[in-house]
Amino acid sequence: MSNPPSQSSVLSFPAGYRSAESRRAYRTAMILLLVSLGVVQFIGPFIAMIPMMPKIFAMQNQTVVKDRLSLGTWHEGQWWYPAQVVGQFGLQRSELRSLGLEEDSEPVVHYNLPDGEAWLLATDDRIRIFSGSVEGIATAADIDTTPVMPPRTVLAATAVGDSVIYLHINGKSMELVEIRETGHFALFTLPPSFLPPSGGSHQRVRMVSSGETLYIYVATGGTLQFTALDLETSAKSHTWSLIAQSVHGFAPVVIDGKPVVVVSEGAGPGGSALNGYVLQSGAWKRIFSHPRGISSEVAAFANDKRITVLSESFPGSIHMLQIDDGTISIDQRLTNDNPMAIMGPMMKWILILQIPVFLLPLVAALVGGKLMARHRDLDFVTETGRTVRLATLGRRGLAHSVDLLIVFFPYGLGMISMFSLFSDMETLMSRQGAPTQLLGIVALVFGGMLWIPVSCILLSMTEGLFGWTPGKKLFGLLVFGEDMIHCGFGRGLLRNLCRVADGMFNYLPGISMAAFTPKVQRIGDFVAKTIVIEKTSLTERITEKQQGG
Repeated sequence: MSNPPSQSSVLSFPAGYRSAESRRAYRTAMILLLVSLGVVQFIGPFIAMIPMMPKIFAMQNQTVVKDRLSLGTWHEGQWWYPAQVVGQFGLQRSELRSLGLEEDSEPVVHYNLPDGEAWLLATDDRIRIFSGSVEGIATAADIDTTPVMPPRTVLAATAVGDSVIYLHINGKSMELVEIRETGHFALFTLPPSFLPPSGGSHQRVRMVSSGETLYIYVATGGTLQFTALDLETSAKSHTWSLIAQSVHGFAPVVIDGKPVVVVSEGAGPGGSALNGYVLQSGAWKRIFSHPRGISSEVAAFANDKRITVLSESFPGSIHMLQIDDGTISIDQRLTNDNPMAIMGPMMKWILILQIPVFLLPLVAALVGGKLMARHRDLDFVTETGRTVRLATLGRRGLAHSVDLLIVFFPYGLGMISMFSLFSDMETLMSRQGAPTQLLGIVALVFGGMLWIPVSCILLSMTEGLFGWTPGKKLFGLLVFGEDMIHCGFGRGLLRNLCRVADGMFNYLPGISMAAFTPKVQRIGDFVAKTIVIEKTSLTERITEKQQGG
């Protein structure tokens, strides 16, 4: 076994290697390590994203289903409704669908409808489908369309016992027509001014009944108004009352003979809610409120005193609420088939990928540090003859990781919180207090961005004046000039500004330069003429000097 090299033989190698064999072994191993770091950091993320690629391609080619819940009806334990299937080139088809009320229910597609704006009404034994002036009778297997007194257009309809009452447009007037098995019976004609003045281009009319009273709702220009007509007296007089403004959708029902309406209202994104109102003593009183984001599609039906509400805030995502005596007893998502659903898992996967990206240069530094300790002589002799031990890549990497956490922790915490918050956009829009929470996260992100330069200045001050940062102090390292004098704030700031160059390509330049320079200097050290040493070597030399004296 050969004896270890003497100090004189060590100093004969200009780069400070233990032997020529160590020099060759170190350089070969370090080059392979750095090449591996470069390859993995560029190819690794692409390989990691392979499991997500089928979902990404599926999302790009996926059709969007717009569930027209507000045009549907409750029949035989399911909600029947038309659904518009939209592809890359617009509307592809309109389907008749039915949906149960169990969690994670799958909509059942029955057949295509002739019109994308068709709407449904359930009577005792059938589902009636309306489209303009055409009425169809639907079953689970087929649809039979027949004209309904063309060219009149049906605005609204409601079932009253074994008959159906329609609100028709007849020229410039409107008529209430009752249809029984024996034929059509005109009830009375309404004047052209029956409907309230239009405040917008889109007008929606709904009609429900209680006994011989018709309750008519009209949403126009974002305003929801109400009137009642008495069929027994054929009363033509009417007054309109305001229910709500900033209305996105609504659904009327009747409970205990009283008109109740569920309204999606709100002035903007995140500020919307599903509110329930009941008419009591001539005034509308709110009986419940639930944050649900903007839900333009709202449907509801009543069973005794229970109200079941279906809403869609994102295409393909249907929620259900059950309200018992003004108290929300059930709040659950029935379906979640919207293309945005993939964004949550994708963002979480991207966040998970950042962990090995952060750890990869640290692992390379630790491995490089082991190679240094084995093959290189890290003793550094100053011009005055003072000898200290240079810090290895591994200890410098650990110390720098601690400093990075101090610098980027507030910003990173804000970004992780934002990733988590935006991973489910639908829940974000529906969450009470979400705007306040979002503002807090944004403030944390911008505060973290401001903390980055402030902390860099503070670390440069402690490093330049005292030779340490929290990370270096934790791992027993000190920064000095090459003359073993503290480098001062100016050079400390300069070496830290150079971290931009050192940190490019995931610290590949900084690790490469420190690995092969005689004084283990990264770019910032080389520019500022600084070295990083082990504090123990400094105290060891002082102790030896004291003992020798």
